[in-house]
Amino acid sequence: MTEPVSGTLHGGATYPLSFPLRVRWTEVDPQGVVFNGHYLMYADLCTTEYFRAAGLAPWGGLPDPAAPHDPQGLDQYVVRATAEYRASARFDDLLTLRGRVSRLGNSSFVFECRVERDGELLCTVEVVSVNAHAGRSRPLPASFRAAVLALQPDLAAPDGSAPALSFQGDSPA
Repeated sequence: MTEPVSGTLHGGATYPLSFPLRVRWTEVDPQGVVFNGHYLMYADLCTTEYFRAAGLAPWGGLPDPAAPHDPQGLDQYVVRATAEYRASARFDDLLTLRGRVSRLGNSSFVFECRVERDGELLCTVEVVSVNAHAGRSRPLPASFRAAVLALQPDLAAPDGSAPALSFQGDSPA
């Protein structure tokens, strides 16, 4: 299945982050095909680069490791990760990773990563993360919301507010 390689894809969704990644030898099996678990690593790389592009810590300034944990900050826990495979990547393929936050909830968010090769969608990974402190979910920090909305103004509701979407996985068990 081939989809266009523009900023707007997948039913009109905008992916503000896009960067290349070359498939390395350590990521493939004896047939030269990327092992399926590596797509989760690709999504993690994409999330990291998204946070960096949004100016979120630690890329906005490294926190002091001796400082006590800030319960008002983002303490992200992955509660669900799913991958939908469509085609295989192979050794030495040049991939494009595209990332976006697809939902902002009260205490959680969904990050979506597309893995493409020459415009062909190979895999979509969706990661649901919850903000928690001391074993309890907490509202996403205002600074996190502001950084995401600055990078993705299309997530804001028509009145300019951030939507509070509710979905399964919004609070940890």
